[in-house]
Amino acid sequence: MPLSLNLQLIEAGVPYRYLGSRVPFRHPMGDRAMELAASAVGLIPGVKGYVGVDLVLAEDHVELIEINPRITTSYIGLRRVAQMNPAGAIWNACMQDTLPAHFPLDGETVIWKDDPGSWGMPGL
Repeated sequence: MPLSLNLQLIEAGVPYRYLGSRVPFRHPMGDRAMELAASAVGLIPGVKGYVGVDLVLAEDHVELIEINPRITTSYIGLRRVAQMNPAGAIWNACMQDTLPAHFPLDGETVIWKDDPGSWGMPGL
């Protein structure tokens, strides 16, 4: 069940730098991206819980890059905009094989990798 389309904030260069994440992200190919992510994860037997799927979105198509079967930085942002407890939904998916009927989001947030204040954890 796709929860949110998110944008990785990167700094171009060699090597490139990951800076953070915008959650959620709206894009004209967003629906197709969510469909591709769900389809790709569905091909992996036994995967449960939170899975990050990296995609490249172009104006007219979506390319799959990789699947990360683990919590990703975007989870921090998702936790801030979700209208339900994402950890509880992950627990239920893993332990009870149940998914919520929908996963409502409200607003948008940006999480900066090097700024714990943006994670909702000031003083770290």
